[in-house]
Amino acid sequence: MLAEIRPSWWGFFWYLFFFWLIIPPFIAYFRRASTVLRVYPQRVTVERGIFSKCYQDLNPRDIRSIDVDQSFFQRLVGIGTLTLSTAATVDAAEELRSIPDPKAVRDLILAQRGAL
Repeated sequence: MLAEIRPSWWGFFWYLFFFWLIIPPFIAYFRRASTVLRVYPQRVTVERGIFSKCYQDLNPRDIRSIDVDQSFFQRLVGIGTLTLSTAATVDAAEELRSIPDPKAVRDLILAQRGAL
């Protein structure tokens, strides 16, 4: 055999280009669907996972601090990262990314903590 010649990748450019446009929306959908924060009058629940689930119930009185971090782009679109630190654990903190209006969520949790 003198040479083995295969078609160039450039011939498949549009297939590869659209492949990358199709996969990220699926990843974004599953990441978004895998995290839920629920605020009840007597507790705060964090639910993670799609196929296997992890549930965490937090008592609002046990929440030591609520940190809100927003980059410039996040401030423009109104989202942020919410970090919940509890008194029950030393180093563990729940970090919830891409929370819409994180200041209002923080105020809601603080109001529940004050109402108890």
